[in-house]
Amino acid sequence: MRERSQSEVKEIIRKWYKVLKIPEQYGGDFQAYLENTTILPHITPEEYEEAGGEENILYCLYFCERLQERYLEKGIDLKILYDTLQELFLWTRSCSRRKGKLWLENLWWVKLHLTMKLFRLGRLNFCMGLEHNHLPQWELPMGTPIMEVHIPRADSLTREDCKKSFAQARTFFATYFPEFQYRYFTCHSWLLDSKLKELLPQDSNIIKFQEMFRLVSETESQETLHYVFGAGTTRENLSEKECSTSLASKVKERVLNGETFHESYGILK
Repeated sequence: MRERSQSEVKEIIRKWYKVLKIPEQYGGDFQAYLENTTILPHITPEEYEEAGGEENILYCLYFCERLQERYLEKGIDLKILYDTLQELFLWTRSCSRRKGKLWLENLWWVKLHLTMKLFRLGRLNFCMGLEHNHLPQWELPMGTPIMEVHIPRADSLTREDCKKSFAQARTFFATYFPEFQYRYFTCHSWLLDSKLKELLPQDSNIIKFQEMFRLVSETESQETLHYVFGAGTTRENLSEKECSTSLASKVKERVLNGETFHESYGILK
């Protein structure tokens, strides 16, 4: 196959920049990066090694083209592609806000989307993975294929929407990846912290989501602070943060009084 020219490569990057609707305020950064960067057209997402935030965003936009081709080859609805790639938009927006210019880093997460390991199916993300813990009581030795569940940021997390996503995932992976024989759905998240039951009403969406899983382990984590108050929040600077929700007020009070929150690990058949 003929190797694409730089002009062809950059036209593809421009196309996906528009498709993903990167905020217009970063248009100047984007044009400058594009003019000053040479893109290797043959490189794949698997081969790409994270570089500066400028190069990262250009390469990831370029990789979207091949990803679309792979979806079409498998016959996967392109709506799923565009839903899945919303995470690239959100990740880019988050990195850019922190940096103050167009930026993309920590590509381990984005690469899951670009290498067809992770898919947005309805309300939830599902990622083909391998068990990292040793859980013999659940017949889950390390290395067992599992379906990891991730929760994209959105307005609501209703039990009904989640059940639809699980049903869609079972059909989707059986249809398009029948060779991936997983035992369980798993989720590792601050949303599964059992301490949240003390802070939220029993009919809250978070508690209903927790109840879908059997919780098997927990580790101390500051992820609750990051998601409730924003990236960079720590126990040390929490007193400076404003509370915009009742949950934030309760979390702040608990942490300033010496309590710790967790990320918990749950499984679902």
